[in-house]
Amino acid sequence: MRPAAIAPVLAALAAVGMVGAVASSPAAYAQGPQTPQPWGTWILATHLVTDGAPPSLPTIVTLHKEGTANSSPANMFGTSGAGLRWVSPLHDVWERTGPQTIGTTCIAFIFQAGTGRLLGFGRVRGELELEDFDHLRGQMYFDFLPCPAPQFCPDPVDPEATWSVWPGTSPQGHAVSAVRLRRVAVGPLEP
Repeated sequence: MRPAAIAPVLAALAAVGMVGAVASSPAAYAQGPQTPQPWGTWILATHLVTDGAPPSLPTIVTLHKEGTANSSPANMFGTSGAGLRWVSPLHDVWERTGPQTIGTTCIAFIFQAGTGRLLGFGRVRGELELEDFDHLRGQMYFDFLPCPAPQFCPDPVDPEATWSVWPGTSPQGHAVSAVRLRRVAVGPLEP
């Protein structure tokens, strides 16, 4: 092929490549109705009771496409009731466990409120199902790994670490539900 004839072919291939890149971007791919994708920001509610009471422990969760996530739980700066604790931001990993399901594991530091003394690690393990593009539902289990002293914490990823059920939570786990955060139009709020 002559050099002058190669330029239009390269331009056509570049255009096809750009269209392919746009079509395979996370935003474009996530919008497809065929398979809802989990990445994005979610408002997750952990239902601690089953008697019809409103959900508690809201958490803002951002799932990243590569399998990590960051979460900010409502109890980051303390909880109500006895034994006040502070929780650090949660650092999460997730992976697909089926066409519509993902498994998650989150870890955080747990501190004694007021003193800021490190008490141990908190861990949340969950299985979530994408009901549609905007809704997740599933089950989560809350664990605790105490530190005998702040400078003597056990390795939280050691398979021999002795985790226990987080105080005040059920060993059978808790139901969770989530709604995807959507962009809100700019402008004055209407009364």
